[in-house]
Amino acid sequence: MVKFLIGVIAGFALTIWYVAFDLNYHFDSNIAVNIVIASATALATAIHFDTVKKQRKDRVWEINKGVLLTLLELVSQAIEETEFSLDHEYAHEVGHHPNNEIWGKLKLQANLALNVYGSLMSKELFQHIETSKAIDEQIHDEVFNEDLDHLDAHERSLENLQALQLKLREFILQMAGLST
Repeated sequence: MVKFLIGVIAGFALTIWYVAFDLNYHFDSNIAVNIVIASATALATAIHFDTVKKQRKDRVWEINKGVLLTLLELVSQAIEETEFSLDHEYAHEVGHHPNNEIWGKLKLQANLALNVYGSLMSKELFQHIETSKAIDEQIHDEVFNEDLDHLDAHERSLENLQALQLKLREFILQMAGLST
């Protein structure tokens, strides 16, 4: 709406200036009309390219929306599970029961995002999901093969998940057109 008002005001001002100069200098109206037509054509072309770019972004968002929102939901649930794992007393106090299915679902959703939807994501988000997945696998291997302390593993996993959650939120806000 602001752009529209600025356009109306600018158009009105240019019209007044043209009329004032025309009265003083008697411009050739054919040249003025051609200049206005050329300017309008250039403006229409710019608007068209901007609209096509926005439509492409909207299509990419519509395609990615389901997988990214599900991935964000699973990452949030995994963060919650990890936080409860770090504080057993609080988890017991609030009656929290571990949900180990989340990890399998998260792995499947991350694989789906990388293997199927990866070409429609930004390279930065793709690399971040890939890196996060590799860090999770490394932590898992260190716990079972190198006797990494479970508390350390949960803390590293929590940091990894929070970083992934942040990148997912940023990308979703950008693609949904909600970021400033």
